[in-house]
Amino acid sequence: MTKLPLFARELPSRGYDTRSLQSVDYGGNPIPEGNGWSALDLGRMLAALYNLKTCHPEYTAAVDKIVLDWSYLHVVREGILSSATVTKEEDGRSLTRVNPETRLGYEEYASRAFQLWGFNVERSAVGGEYQTASVEGVKVPLQRRRTDTKSKNQYTVSNPFLLYALEFGLDPKMRSLFEPIFQAQAERYRRTSILTASATTLIDRKPYTFILWLPPNHQSISERLITEKKALEKTIRKKELELLELSRFRYIARPKTPGIAHHAKAGNINYAIFSGETAGNFIVTLDGDHIPKPNFIKRVLPYFYTYNLLTGQYDQNQIAFVQTRQDFYNIPPGDPFGHRANLFYGPLQQGKDGMNAAFYTGTNAILRREALVSVGLQNFADEFAKDEKRLDEFNLVGGVSSNSITEDMNTAMRLHSAGWKSIYHNELLAEGLAPDDLSSTLKQRLRWAQGTIQVLVRENPLTKSGLTFWQRLQYFKTMYSYFSGFATLVFISCPIIYFFTDIVPVKTYGPDFAIHFFPAFIINRLTFLAVIWGIPASEVWRSEQYAIALFPLLIQAVWSVFTGQKINFQVTPKQRQSGIYLRLVWPQLAVFILTILGMLWSLYRFAIGHLNYPEVHLLNCAWAIYCRRLSTQLFGNLQKRFKSDFEPKFFVDITSVVEEKVAAIGCYESESNKVFMQLDAILVVSRFWARELGQKDGYFEAFEISRQCVDASFFTAIANSH
Repeated sequence: MTKLPLFARELPSRGYDTRSLQSVDYGGNPIPEGNGWSALDLGRMLAALYNLKTCHPEYTAAVDKIVLDWSYLHVVREGILSSATVTKEEDGRSLTRVNPETRLGYEEYASRAFQLWGFNVERSAVGGEYQTASVEGVKVPLQRRRTDTKSKNQYTVSNPFLLYALEFGLDPKMRSLFEPIFQAQAERYRRTSILTASATTLIDRKPYTFILWLPPNHQSISERLITEKKALEKTIRKKELELLELSRFRYIARPKTPGIAHHAKAGNINYAIFSGETAGNFIVTLDGDHIPKPNFIKRVLPYFYTYNLLTGQYDQNQIAFVQTRQDFYNIPPGDPFGHRANLFYGPLQQGKDGMNAAFYTGTNAILRREALVSVGLQNFADEFAKDEKRLDEFNLVGGVSSNSITEDMNTAMRLHSAGWKSIYHNELLAEGLAPDDLSSTLKQRLRWAQGTIQVLVRENPLTKSGLTFWQRLQYFKTMYSYFSGFATLVFISCPIIYFFTDIVPVKTYGPDFAIHFFPAFIINRLTFLAVIWGIPASEVWRSEQYAIALFPLLIQAVWSVFTGQKINFQVTPKQRQSGIYLRLVWPQLAVFILTILGMLWSLYRFAIGHLNYPEVHLLNCAWAIYCRRLSTQLFGNLQKRFKSDFEPKFFVDITSVVEEKVAAIGCYESESNKVFMQLDAILVVSRFWARELGQKDGYFEAFEISRQCVDASFFTAIANSH
């Protein structure tokens, strides 16, 4: 019973093939979607299961698990039992109708079984007023007087009352309903000498007790069971072979026509969407070096569906993308390059998520194709109106934004402005490679900064229509943060200027300065401490170090964008780059040397007695040491490279649904590789839907159900490629 595919993922259907557990109609014809449920059948099962656990307590847990996995929202409504039927409309659509159970005796019998499990079915239970008709001079009940339905009972039969008496005993209310029927039968026998025993289905010939039908070629039950077992094994093997032959991956390489921009990662994804070679409803984006965990899709996909209580089905919602955490498996202790971003992928993304402003970061995410296509086409139409020559680029710019080298954030902002929603799922479901040398790290940070400022210049969130106030604030805050290099330059220059010129940036160091500075500084620190609670202090310190040390890179990013320099997308190298790159940090090195010289100059003047305001020089020395302490992390990493024993490799692990896992995908990619992968949705989602439907073992039925429930032929996984 734990393997039964439930109708609408709620209750057992009306009929099943006992060999395959597939839903069938009363003629034994397969109906994959099921044909509704019967309140009477459910009552029969509930009564039997209750008796089983009562007589055999050792099965209590197993029985409770079966019963509690079902959903009773539609079968019990306002104290009334209802049954569901499926009818075909003239246009071919299937329509599910839920109506109260009105058959006399059956309604009362089923209600008694539901009451055993604590359900309130008072309005269907025995009792109340009944319409009657005169049969053999006896007022025989026909049906309950009710206002909740216009359905009429077509017959009054004996067997539900017999079942009630045998299984539950005759209580006074049921006896008063039961006795007139048998009195009428007795009167008929006295008048005609004919016994009456009415039922919905009659067996009119021997044997009246049916055990098992054995074809002529079987001599015993054991032989028949062996034959059935072999047939079942053959069917399972056939289905296994079908699963093995599914096309799970396909290589798709976008053409790179000379003279036409190919738009890097965004162009690769867009080509896969519009080339006609894919049709999946959902797109998984993974950087080429990331390896997802086996439960990646299972954990993320449910966000795109909302359960509809009225229809009993999962409907698609307005979620455009779901972003998960990002982390790396090659980071050594101490994280010398500050790659871990628990602050961003923790409280910051969680806060953005609360404002429907979670960022899409280009990897470890699933996007809805419909959202990408609809928003992409609108933006392409706007660009085409400005420049009709861009028509040749349609299949490269029509989905993911190609307006910036940080296509991920720009795409998210466009989706939000179009009214789509986002989700941040705070769980690590995929890990990748981080740059393991300073050169590659700085190249990556520069691309992030340049791309973000590009978005600000080309699609300013403060003026972009469709965004809410909080979304504008979140996007602008991120873009504005990349201008902090100028403020950092002022902070670290002030002590140097004072050491050599005695020009002070602050005129007052007394109570006025303290009143204005310390409250703001303390509140800032306390707020920051509250936000970073739970994040290692060493990681926070490393983040602050790089926020100060990268000021030349941030200034370079702003300058390059605002002066109109050509900026190309560059894949971040994930292989070690050898050498000592002093040229990468010459601004920081110059500031460091000037600070040391300034402090020595102040010390010399103090020694010869020509130093004015020594306490001010001491304060500036303390500030300069603090700033230098933040920026010196960069110098220590000039020659540092990660030491790890892993080797990059192409990694694909499609674990079988039989093993109760979903597929995992991953790959390693060099700069020249282009990888585009397709994953069959039926295989991936089989176990997910099986779990939702209460099936814990086996895969045959899960495969069939997912094929019916998932409105997609496959999912698409896209590796980050150049």
